[in-house]
Amino acid sequence: MALKPNGNLCKIREQIVKDEVTGITLQFEARDDGTTKLVLFGKFPFGNREIIFDKNGEEGAAGIAITGSCRPSWLHEV
Repeated sequence: MALKPNGNLCKIREQIVKDEVTGITLQFEARDDGTTKLVLFGKFPFGNREIIFDKNGEEGAAGIAITGSCRPSWLHEV
């Protein structure tokens, strides 16, 4: 993974972002161990994708998402 020289950390709230044009949904989650998970849902050739960022904001792992839905338990209708 390429890192921007002197790149700053950026904060992103836990949320689900749907891009209606592409049909891709991005789900940002803070994990109990201090890492961050980004899950990409859509019509990808090998299934949904998941990227884990370590405590320094650097990519720690990536692979096929093991979760089945982009509707987590904390999501409630308002």
